Order: sequence, then C-alpha cells, then structure tokens
Amino acid sequence: MQRMSDAMSLPIDHFVIPVRDLQAARDAWIGAGFVASPISYHDSGLGTANSCIVFENSYIELMGVVEPTEANAGWRALRDAGPGLRGVALRSDGIEASAEALSRHGLAHDPIRRFARRVGSDELRFSVIRIARSETPGLLCLFCQHHTPELFWTPAALAHPNGARRIVGAALPGIAALRPLATAEPADISVEEGADRLRLLFASNGVGVETDALAGSCGLVLKAVAG
Repeated sequence: MQRMSDAMSLPIDHFVIPVRDLQAARDAWIGAGFVASPISYHDSGLGTANSCIVFENSYIELMGVVEPTEANAGWRALRDAGPGLRGVALRSDGIEASAEALSRHGLAHDPIRRFARRVGSDELRFSVIRIARSETPGLLCLFCQHHTPELFWTPAALAHPNGARRIVGAALPGIAALRPLATAEPADISVEEGADRLRLLFASNGVGVETDALAGSCGLVLKAVAG
C-alpha cells in the first residue's frame, strides 16, 4: 500500500468483486464469518446476479455473470483479468446531479440507467451512471443512488457472526483515476492506490477474521481493526 498521505476522500457507496463462481465466493464469505445475502438477479438485459455483504457504512457486491450481454461486457473483461476489487460505486443523493458533476470534471460517462432486482418479496431499486471505462483503466466506476435503502441495510444483514461492522479503508489498483472527484471533506472510508486490500472495523468483542480468508475466492487481503 502507498503512504496514507496518498489516501483519497471519496463518497464510497460500495465495492464490486466480479467472480467466476458466485456461489463459491458467497460461501467463502459466509465461511469467514460474514452474512452474505441470497443470490439475486438483476433485470433482464443486464445478465448479472449478485450477493452482497453489508456493513454499516458500505457493502461488498459479489458480481456474477449469468448470461453474456453487451451491458456486462466490462464486468466480464475485469473478471477475466483476475480476482480482486474491480468496481467502485460512489454514493449519489441525486443521480442527475451526479451526472452534472461528472460533466463538470470533464469525465465521460454513460447515460443514466435505472434498474431493480428482487430479494424475496421485496424489490430493490437503483439509479446508476457509469463513468466511461476509458477514464478508469482497470476499474469499472459509477455513481449509485439507492431508492429503497431501508430494504437493503437491515439488522439481519448487519449481524455478522465475526463482529464485522464497518469498512474503514481500501486499497485497489486504478483508484487514482478518481482523484478529480476527491474532496477535502473527511470520508469514513479511506481509499488509496495499491494491491487489493480491505480494512474492516470489528466490534470489541468480535472474533475477527483471517487475513487470507478470501484470497483464493476473491483475491482480497483483509485487515481487522478493533472497535
């Protein structure tokens, strides 16, 4: 990892790990003491499914391709390049305003996309806008607005048996491309350029997690920080 002086303050919503075997990746997180949501499927046309590991301030999205489509070509390319943190979603309180911000910074982007996925009897709804892949080589980056956060951040989703509570830091290759969007405001997740690594805050009575528990399935090194 680089020096902490190189860390950036970005409004992180979540990180994405594209995987070849979604069930195996989900099982690995569960085996490491995390709660992982049941596998659910995005709208037709996207051709993807996911399982999420939710924390108080963010989450990890395990992304699997169900059917190759034009919409998931970027995810497939990143998946094929090797495991790890390959997607970053920035938090949006208004997707139209986020699109305007990208344009102000001169960052090319796709049109706004609105989609949903079902979890049981509930429908989670989102609006996203992807930054052009040419702007962020090695990563797929976007802004994400949650329209149904109350259905996502639930007590059950946050009750990790190992005591994990929050993501406090992350290192991933290619994140420096988002520096134009960094702010001077302190963020609750510090991000920096470097090899795939995630720092997690655990409850003081939590059991923690093995550093390499997810290295094989997700290409990720974990570091526990006591709360």
